[in-house]
Amino acid sequence: MRKLAIISLIMAVFAAGCSNASTYKISLKEVSTSTGETKQILASNCPDMAFSDSSISIQWSLDSNGFDLVLKNLTAAPVSVIWDAASLVDDRGETYKITHKSIAYYEENKAQTPSIIPPGTSLTDTIYPSDFVSWKDNELRLKPIYSSWWTRKPLGTYTFEVKSFQVLLPVQMGDIRTDYLFIFDVQL
Repeated sequence: MRKLAIISLIMAVFAAGCSNASTYKISLKEVSTSTGETKQILASNCPDMAFSDSSISIQWSLDSNGFDLVLKNLTAAPVSVIWDAASLVDDRGETYKITHKSIAYYEENKAQTPSIIPPGTSLTDTIYPSDFVSWKDNELRLKPIYSSWWTRKPLGTYTFEVKSFQVLLPVQMGDIRTDYLFIFDVQL
């Protein structure tokens, strides 16, 4: 009985790690780099939406408030995230500049200084499409990320339009810049 309870708990954690809403699942499918490397992500990575190479490890999670990430520097030297070159691309080809929680949302269109991550340490941050940030009546408004990806159909039903999306995250290590392209799958 105890074994069954443990297996049920593990399955619940696995399902929670992949799901961000009850109607669809988001998983990290592939990571490619500007150095020409491509790594397919196995379903076993789904609970953590994790990726690792010799320079960085990163864990993603997603909710309506943004894309949470924990980026660890695995090198012996500092690495920097080049925020001004980062972007989010949906499968319709629409590109969105990224802002992150380390800056004020009202400064989303200003230049963003790189985040420097010393050796062996991690950066925990949240990224958000700048286009989804607005001000109205002196109040900050964040458009829910998912709202632009849904289409209303007759009789009040909705369909999810986006089947995948990508996050481009440039990382500088000394004089070498590597652009990481994280490709996420959306499964209905």
